Amino acid sequence: MTYFYRFRSVEQLLGEYSELENQTIFFASLEDLNDPMEGFRDIVWSGDRIVWLNLFKDYINCLFWGHHYVVVAGPKFPYELPVRQAWTWNCAPSPQASDRLIAIWERAQDELQLRQFATSLEELGRKVRKDELVHFLKTINLSVSMMILESFFDNNMLQRPDGYDHAFETQPLTVPSLPEGTDDAPLDAVYEVIHASLSVYSASNVLLLDHVNDFDENDVLQRNWDRLRFDFPEIYVGELSHLIQPNWYVACFTKTPHSSSMWSHYGDGHRGVCLIFEAEDGNPGDADKSETPTISLHQITGWGWNERDGSRDSWGFAPVPFCEVQYADRPAEVNFFTEMGNITGQDLLDLWYTDEVGNVSGLAGHVTDEHNREVWRQRHWDAFRRDLAFKTREWAYEQEHRLVWYDLFKQTRDEEDRTLTYDFRALAGVIFGTRMLAIDKRRIMAIIADKCQEHNRDSFPFYQAYYSPHRGEICYQTIFNYSADGSHE
Repeated sequence: MTYFYRFRSVEQLLGEYSELENQTIFFASLEDLNDPMEGFRDIVWSGDRIVWLNLFKDYINCLFWGHHYVVVAGPKFPYELPVRQAWTWNCAPSPQASDRLIAIWERAQDELQLRQFATSLEELGRKVRKDELVHFLKTINLSVSMMILESFFDNNMLQRPDGYDHAFETQPLTVPSLPEGTDDAPLDAVYEVIHASLSVYSASNVLLLDHVNDFDENDVLQRNWDRLRFDFPEIYVGELSHLIQPNWYVACFTKTPHSSSMWSHYGDGHRGVCLIFEAEDGNPGDADKSETPTISLHQITGWGWNERDGSRDSWGFAPVPFCEVQYADRPAEVNFFTEMGNITGQDLLDLWYTDEVGNVSGLAGHVTDEHNREVWRQRHWDAFRRDLAFKTREWAYEQEHRLVWYDLFKQTRDEEDRTLTYDFRALAGVIFGTRMLAIDKRRIMAIIADKCQEHNRDSFPFYQAYYSPHRGEICYQTIFNYSADGSHE
């Protein structure tokens, strides 16, 4: 038998969410976790001219549709304007929209020297990281925005303001020359030199300073325009990770209930409890040949659509494996251009690996060759599962094992979808914290007694935590064993 432990506060168990009575395990988003490095993958961008140009093309496409929605919907469009849209270069909703996009793209390539810049990045063979990529996009963002607005003016989609100056200065993207004496240095070692030489287009800083005095946070239209002018490059780069992996959520467990720090941090300062779960041992005869312990949870197992109900999720019990967290100094490196696993193969080939005249990137082997595709798929998902169980070494004392639930249906799930039910038989016991109030213990015991009757369970153990001077850690012992026949121990 394999046991895992989950610390909870009284409020989590008995308060608003009633986790104990509802038999639920909540899967938190990465933003809800206490370590900002959770889920961090060291994403780099390193590729040939084709993929770099297609990245800029994708950025301009997303920026175009962001402007389009703000113009069409005006103040009615909600804040938090979506970045990645349904419309792509190969499926614009109308020939007119497609023509406008192509015209803007051709102009941007010429005036911002995107072709030359993509060629320089290929020749350098450098690994570009998030901050540097954001700088690249900030450098061109205002210029591209002005091109988009001029297209809207010329096509009568937006009225040209009085006094609007048609001419504006563009700042082409260029790779700066390296200081003398760095010729023999590894390219990655001069990252800071290149990064420091890239600055946000000066006009955007002027706009931001001019805007401070009249900013109205309740003006939806103004907030959306600001999102496009100032925030879009950073938000876009953040969204790119969704092309690599699905959204994933985590529920945290540990292999030991003996850490005083764990009781303090996660057990509400020893005033909460530690739930004991008995895992189902993996079966090496299963299709995945896995012996990893699991727990069965009621969760989304499918998705469908019909005319009467529209889109609907299918629910059922399915095993979720416990992943042992690996502690290391730094996360593994992931190349964005070769690890886009959350996009269909045809879209990947059309939108990212093929240029305008039909040349295919040398990075596309796993899409165009069936054998390479299978090898890549296995390696890609192995790396994903490895990285979602990564934490830095300072967290090693937690001995964490986690349940990870990821949405293969490419949706962002609300809290209700991520609150999954377990079979009551999986709950093997409850440990009360050293500072837990007696009234809270009685409330928990009453709920457990009712559940034992509901699920025809003969017995259930309760334990009390205490500090052991001899062992120098938190220990626990049985204080009460509920018995259905009334012979309580």
